[in-house]
Amino acid sequence: EQVGMAGFSNRPYPNISGGEQKLVLLAKMFAQDPEVLLLDEPIATLDAGHALRVMKLLRERAEGGKTVIAVMHDLNQALAHCNRFLLLRQGGQLFYGASAELLAGDLLQNAYGVSLTTVRHPSSGIQFLLPDHQ
Repeated sequence: EQVGMAGFSNRPYPNISGGEQKLVLLAKMFAQDPEVLLLDEPIATLDAGHALRVMKLLRERAEGGKTVIAVMHDLNQALAHCNRFLLLRQGGQLFYGASAELLAGDLLQNAYGVSLTTVRHPSSGIQFLLPDHQ
């Protein structure tokens, strides 16, 4: 129910979409209630609604004292839900710290080789990144 898959309980796993399969795997993980959650691209292949739901569930776990570590390429989702960041490039650490520090200066532009504009969401105040189209 937490990940929105309760209505799929009677459908065979191979007969559901890739995103639905990912939700089933995440539901299994949440049901085990581990102390440490290690995730590789937990919201890749999910639509916006399910991605938001999963990120909120992960945030709740972290706020409840669990350790949540996720590899993510969606910087905007990470900025919206994560409180610490480890930025890697070519196997080395470029940065570890909070989002305010991550967004200061040209660190991300240098890491990704693209110019980025930081904007604030009008109601939440969360900072997001937009690539500059050149």
